[in-house]
Amino acid sequence: FLTLGTTVEATAAALAATHRDLLVVTNSSAAARILGAAPGMRVHLLGGAWQARNGGVSGATAAEMAARWRCDALITGTG
Repeated sequence: FLTLGTTVEATAAALAATHRDLLVVTNSSAAARILGAAPGMRVHLLGGAWQARNGGVSGATAAEMAARWRCDALITGTG
């Protein structure tokens, strides 16, 4: 699962450049755009309220959708 932020966007770019055939779940429209352009990537962007200030998706719908997934790793920023 990838959350929001510039660190996560940089990580998404690194994953896109070095990995294939990953399934990524995110609430970041920026990470989804970066990973979605890479061959073999499967991206699930959560639904919910889109935040223009950071490109994230949040709210009850996003939380409910995230709860449906069991991801192997979480990549998040600290800012």
